[in-house]
Amino acid sequence: MADDEEGKVRDLAGKRQRNEITAREAYDEIYRRGLQHGNYSSPITTFGMVAGGILCFITFFAGVWHLPFLSDLSQLPTIVFPPAVIYPAIILLMLTVVVMAQTLYLRATKGGTGWKGESETVILVKEGPYSIVRHGAVLSTSAFFTLLTVILSPYVPFNILSVVGNILFFLACYYSAVEGDKLNVLKWGDEYRQYMKEVPRVNFVLGLWRRAKRRNKQDMEVGSSNRQS
Repeated sequence: MADDEEGKVRDLAGKRQRNEITAREAYDEIYRRGLQHGNYSSPITTFGMVAGGILCFITFFAGVWHLPFLSDLSQLPTIVFPPAVIYPAIILLMLTVVVMAQTLYLRATKGGTGWKGESETVILVKEGPYSIVRHGAVLSTSAFFTLLTVILSPYVPFNILSVVGNILFFLACYYSAVEGDKLNVLKWGDEYRQYMKEVPRVNFVLGLWRRAKRRNKQDMEVGSSNRQS
């Protein structure tokens, strides 16, 4: 692919790092060039998330609103998770909130477009959760939703529709990550391709292993350099 077809924000990244333009100017330029996420997102993502949410909670609302045409849903077998599952799920839920907040903070403070443009960055952020997975916000959002349905199972029926809804919600989130990768290659070109080779999309187990390997390699190189000096 030609140089003018990708790496479209490299000039903006350089200018922000040299403080030649403001965060607001970089943000406005992203929109002027048509590189905002809205232009590259599919309705499939929104539909999948909404449909997944409806499936997970429709049985609950059918009972609350006494909807006769959905009364059969109350006959579906349900699972009420025990405290031994719910309490760890609450801890994990809080962890996902921390990850969400950290990804937001990093994009806003390191991405070059400030708090207003945290989702439309010009500088590629590779630290924190982004050193483990490329789409930390997507992964944490999907995990948050699934954990919430588990935690609420004593009050919101968890049945086969919940399982399907959670799968649908995850697939929609994953598809948004795939779309994000395409846009990011367009924005950063070879820099993002190299990042894709080093950091997985959402597989955090593989991401942790790869990060440990990178750090171990760096430590060995530093140790070797110190011995030679």
